[in-house]
Amino acid sequence: MKKRIPYSVPNDFSCFVQIALLLAFKHFLLRGPNAVPFLSFLRHLRLFTYTATAKFMLVITIATCVSCSPVYYVPASHQVPGFTKAKQYHMEASASQTPSSSGFEGRFAIAPYRRMAVLGSISRFQGKAYAYPNQTLIGSGDGSLAELGLGFFKPGKNKTWVLENYTFLGTGNVSYRKLGGFPFNDDQYLSASLTRLSNQTSLSYLHDLFEVAFSGRLIYLNYYHIKGNLDLNELNNNLYLSRYPHQLLFEPGLSLRLGYKNVKLSANIIHAINLSHRDFEQDDINVGLGLSVRF
Repeated sequence: MKKRIPYSVPNDFSCFVQIALLLAFKHFLLRGPNAVPFLSFLRHLRLFTYTATAKFMLVITIATCVSCSPVYYVPASHQVPGFTKAKQYHMEASASQTPSSSGFEGRFAIAPYRRMAVLGSISRFQGKAYAYPNQTLIGSGDGSLAELGLGFFKPGKNKTWVLENYTFLGTGNVSYRKLGGFPFNDDQYLSASLTRLSNQTSLSYLHDLFEVAFSGRLIYLNYYHIKGNLDLNELNNNLYLSRYPHQLLFEPGLSLRLGYKNVKLSANIIHAINLSHRDFEQDDINVGLGLSVRF
């Protein structure tokens, strides 16, 4: 009988795939370089099976999420109404997911005059942290944002391509509460208000059956009325936010819509890049699915 070999040395392609997956895992979830060389080293020494590696990554993820600081900012979906003429209306609602929270977003826009648009949006996100393995709730956070915008749109000659530029001013808040357990009962919290000023440019391709839009938004954030006594990971989170109340971000985005004429299913992905403080506690990705109506 042929002896079964429990482990096999990975070939070059599988090595590449494993390292790429570990890099992606570490970049989007753990946000640091240390675990990637370590896990790759163990795998290529054949000390870990694929199952053991997955379990180890899961434990690392849980431990990191439980001990991490609160998230002060999550990117909201972009406003891309795709107007081509005056007296058009656009409404869109979507459910969104970020690495630390889930939320709901609603957007509306109207073109009262030729090449001019007025826009508005509201977003709300919530997230919870649980202790492993008994799934005890140890913390929760939420945030909201309301915006109004004004700008212009310029369709091409055949109204297939549309260039849009809008400026937004918004206000919102963020809060986080750490639940203290028996016997200490050391509940801690953080709350802050924020103002967001942004400018967004987008280029859309319109078709009766589908739409594709590429957008970019430059954002200035200002946090104020910072209150609380939150202290996680030996970091005074309230003092940290007070020291860095001003943030500058750039958010590229991709929006896809599929349906027929005025009613379409929508999907969008937003990536937030902090230009002022690379280590600022924020979510980098927002993925949303929803429904878009234009008439």
